[in-house]
Amino acid sequence: MAPKKQVPMTETEQQNALDYACVKNAILQKFEISPETYRLRFRNDVVGEDESPRELYVRIKGLYEKWMLPNTKTKEQIGETIILEQFLKVVNPDLRSWILERGPSSAAEAAKMAEAYVTARRAEGPFQLGGGNSEGRRFKETGESKWAVRSGFKPKL
Repeated sequence: MAPKKQVPMTETEQQNALDYACVKNAILQKFEISPETYRLRFRNDVVGEDESPRELYVRIKGLYEKWMLPNTKTKEQIGETIILEQFLKVVNPDLRSWILERGPSSAAEAAKMAEAYVTARRAEGPFQLGGGNSEGRRFKETGESKWAVRSGFKPKL
């Protein structure tokens, strides 16, 4: 196999190659790393082998900062991101996919999209809005948090 022919870099490409922010953005785009990637890592993280509590904290905090970008957002924007995540977590999986395909910028926009989706589907017959988290009702009814049940935590009363 013949080696690839090297194409000379333009002056702009040479300048960009020396610009850390430009190189970083190119790498993130190439590997499709986005705030969503960090959200998933944040939500699905586990304690590493031989990891200290401090190391775990620092790692989780880093994932949070890369997900939420708190230095560039207001507390209202961060809250809106969390509300949107929870909204998408509890709705029907088909509805969730439909909303995500349209890329809402806020939970309010996602709710409007969901209203349109549900209205269109109800014309075809009954539609169940929920379904994203079936275990949620059990915990709501018992008043226990999932974390408390999974960890065996019993609060002192």
